[in-house]
Amino acid sequence: ANILYEKVDYLTGPERLVLFGSTSITNNTLRTPYLFRNLQPAPLPERAILGVQFVDYFDTFSTVYIVQSDALSHPFFRGTGAYLSQSIGATGRNGKAAGFEIDSSVAGTVVDSTTIVDGVIGFDRGVPPSGLVILAKGSNNMANGNQAQMVTYTTSAGGKVFSVGSLNFIGSLVSGDPMLAAVVKNVVNSMIPPTPTPTPTPTPTPTPTPTPTPTPTPT
Repeated sequence: ANILYEKVDYLTGPERLVLFGSTSITNNTLRTPYLFRNLQPAPLPERAILGVQFVDYFDTFSTVYIVQSDALSHPFFRGTGAYLSQSIGATGRNGKAAGFEIDSSVAGTVVDSTTIVDGVIGFDRGVPPSGLVILAKGSNNMANGNQAQMVTYTTSAGGKVFSVGSLNFIGSLVSGDPMLAAVVKNVVNSMIPPTPTPTPTPTPTPTPTPTPTPTPTPT
């Protein structure tokens, strides 16, 4: 969650990230103009790249993903045994997999202008890329159909994008949730180029040397 969210500086001595607009992570008013979705003169909503972006937090750690119909035939869910409307991601270090801060693919309604948005539901901007596939949705259904969404799409250049839309996802992954582990394994394997099959070197066929026919000597 909150990927590609805002501009920061990375400094050394000691190593640290410095927020633009405010040194306090809780002072959202000063930070808001530096969210990528608010950059001027051309906002850069992260939804256009990731397929989803932060819309709000759902103040609970008890929400799971619900498998959607498009997942059943998708390569990322191949071999997982998933079925429609199945709940997945029920365990994790920080609670269930789709809880707390969430990212959604639902298009924002604020046009690109000097208007500053805070990124919450109903005051958001940015549309998802074409061809987006929603594999799973969080059970934390909020206003306007927003919830944590696990999505994927293929870019115009052929690249694959996979986003999970939840701050808690990694906690479930490292806790050994078998379904999420299988999905991520499929995602990673799909992005590894196949090993090229070596072209066999043809074995040269020897050309037989003709035996000369002896010329008879006249007597």
